[in-house]
Amino acid sequence: MKTLTTLTSVFLLGTALAQDYVPFHSPTKYKAVGGTEEKFFFAEETNIYNSTLEIKQYQEASDVLQAPDPNDMECGSYGDVNLATNNWLGRNIHYNQLLLELVMDNHLSFNFDLSLGDSAVFNTTNNTDYYLKYISKTQENILNFSDSVKAYAIVAYDAQGNAVTTSFSATPIRIAKHLGAVNFIDIQSFPNAAVEFEIVGQVNTTEGHLGSYAPTYDEVYPWEVGDTLQYKGTSSVASSQSSYYAVNTVTVTNRVETTDSVFISIYNDLYTYNSAGIVYNITYPPVIAFKKGEALTTYPSNYYEYMENYHVGEVEFENLIGNGMEMSDFIYGDYCDSCACFTAFELVNILFENYKYMAPFGQVHREKTNYDGALDVSAEAELIFARVGNNTFGNYHAANVNEATLIEVKLAPNPVTDFIHLSSNERMASVNIYNTTGALLQSKAINSQQSKLDVQRFNQGVYLIQITFDNGQQTTQRFVKQ
Repeated sequence: MKTLTTLTSVFLLGTALAQDYVPFHSPTKYKAVGGTEEKFFFAEETNIYNSTLEIKQYQEASDVLQAPDPNDMECGSYGDVNLATNNWLGRNIHYNQLLLELVMDNHLSFNFDLSLGDSAVFNTTNNTDYYLKYISKTQENILNFSDSVKAYAIVAYDAQGNAVTTSFSATPIRIAKHLGAVNFIDIQSFPNAAVEFEIVGQVNTTEGHLGSYAPTYDEVYPWEVGDTLQYKGTSSVASSQSSYYAVNTVTVTNRVETTDSVFISIYNDLYTYNSAGIVYNITYPPVIAFKKGEALTTYPSNYYEYMENYHVGEVEFENLIGNGMEMSDFIYGDYCDSCACFTAFELVNILFENYKYMAPFGQVHREKTNYDGALDVSAEAELIFARVGNNTFGNYHAANVNEATLIEVKLAPNPVTDFIHLSSNERMASVNIYNTTGALLQSKAINSQQSKLDVQRFNQGVYLIQITFDNGQQTTQRFVKQ
């Protein structure tokens, strides 16, 4: 009877099993050598049979539309669908921790039990034998982590024993003592193409978050007390053609840091606009708690989430472009290995989620769409204003239950050292400035759409500025005095 375990258990198998230079063990992100394409290693299921570690890889999406066989009980006919295709490392990975043998989809069999300079055949195709040759062992710094690395070459010979030239680099496969495979080949394209990948990030089971596998919670929640973010969201239900939009203002009220953890308290001012009118709510979500340096996500949380991609680079939202990170999840259903597709029922239930993160604001975009064949629901939220530390983005939107339109208010500079400038698309009647304990420090009549306030005498800290408009509406913003 097989025993189900997790990837984190690989390092707890006992001294009877080899624990060093295990090729694949922790969620890892790779990038094409000389290119930008990204690939992942993470397991859907991990089993231990005696000394052999068996891993079922998550599938990747196919861009080819195929119609399932209606006679197939597992994969019924629900129209054309994007079926899954094997991962770059294959669906099934077997690693014998005593023999040091790695078998991938019964296609390639690598023998890592080699002495320096020795080689062993790992594949034979079209009368050509491909050998794995142990070239060197060096100590290197990888992902800011010092590790011992074994490097291997791929050499080939024809049936007559003549050397065959390949397009691989000198050492396309490199296995590190703690990190595992830091360079590896795409087995799906082998031997027709020499595609190589190199490690760029890992959530290591013992060393923690290394490189750029995924955003950390520190990057997603860089917020301090007094920071304000505002999101405008839309939601629609396709079957009823109903829709609404909402504006949510997030205010950070407290941040506590311990040696290894962070706790952030926030409250939400939420205005929802729909055909029935305007609804206003104040909510106090649970405290955001996370470990410093912890990855936002490591690998799909269950069997139904089969693909997870991250894109690091230029991320665009509104008119701001900068270095950020984008994450997409495609959640289908249970995968049927025997028929190489998803089950018929699950093919109808598809969930797409997309998130964008950008320093220094954290989450700047979120999108979620659910297709279930009957009720398609779509929701999307975009950052429209942020004041995080000394960084600002967009214009603050003052919302009020008495008006369906949004009042725009701009406050600059923020932080401020001497004078702060206010501007709005609506006429402002007056402003009051308070400290965080609620004491009134300054009051001024404006009767204009613009104003200039002198705050030179204020001590350094966070202050509240309350703006009253001619129509009686009020809004409160925060500014930082340096």
